[in-house]
Amino acid sequence: MSSPSSSPSSSPSPNAYEALRLSKMARNEARLSSLGLLGPRAPSKPAQPPPTKKKRPAEKAASVTPPPPRRSSRRAAGPVDYTGEKVSAGEPQPLPSSAPRSPPPSPEARSRELLASVREEIALTAAAVACPPAASASLAAEIAALRRAGGDSLHRAAALSRWGGACSPPAGSSWEAFVRSRTSPPAPQSPYAVAQEAHAADGWRLLCACVLMTRCSSAAVKKRCIGGFFELCPTPSAFLAADQAALLPVVNSLGFQFERMRAVAAVTARWLTMGEFDIDTVPEAKGGNKIVGCGLFVVDSYHLFARQDALHEK
Repeated sequence: MSSPSSSPSSSPSPNAYEALRLSKMARNEARLSSLGLLGPRAPSKPAQPPPTKKKRPAEKAASVTPPPPRRSSRRAAGPVDYTGEKVSAGEPQPLPSSAPRSPPPSPEARSRELLASVREEIALTAAAVACPPAASASLAAEIAALRRAGGDSLHRAAALSRWGGACSPPAGSSWEAFVRSRTSPPAPQSPYAVAQEAHAADGWRLLCACVLMTRCSSAAVKKRCIGGFFELCPTPSAFLAADQAALLPVVNSLGFQFERMRAVAAVTARWLTMGEFDIDTVPEAKGGNKIVGCGLFVVDSYHLFARQDALHEK
């Protein structure tokens, strides 16, 4: 016979926490019953499936009548005649005639044209100076007379002896300022044999040499062409009087010979006619002293070797 503790109907005694929970549940039920809030529970409704959406029947597309095709009223009467000519059937139609193009100018004609433009620019420069280059026969006598006169005439004599009789500063300007702004201080020689150092004693020669040596990599070609140029044109006045047809073969090996001659002409004009000489890369319209054909290399070389001013404003 089994003991009462081992029978299936018997349950283990609740612990302290479970006894406290049961006592609170009994107390709450009694409280709700006294308030009349504890009634029979309504049976729960069974869960309903979610409503399904009914598909709307597809509407039949209304038949659309396509618009009539576009017709050209211009071609309604027949094919269009663009030329107004009546061509019979079977006759070959002539090809449209075009004006013949003129052949490009030959290199010789182009060279003559460019040479004429360079000569025109140089002629304008020569006409702007007070003393034309052709009147340089008595230049030595004029310089001697100026030196005897003394005063500001000494500076004029120095200008004429160095740069020729075409020197013509603006009226009212000082010959002393004219000469001082163009005089280069003695430049120290570097151990690197820079090409600009050979021409640093004369500002005009330095500017012309830099114009001629740009965009050329051969040192032998630069030395030969620049030396030949200064043999024919030792001064700016001599450049105005020189025959440009004889100068071009001398600098032809450098390339861009016409552009270089234009730049040398612009440098010469500014050198002979400007009061106090200066050059930079700022256009004249903005208050600067830029010379056509003289870029940053030419400007920096002049200020560094002729002026010995490495901090100039560009």
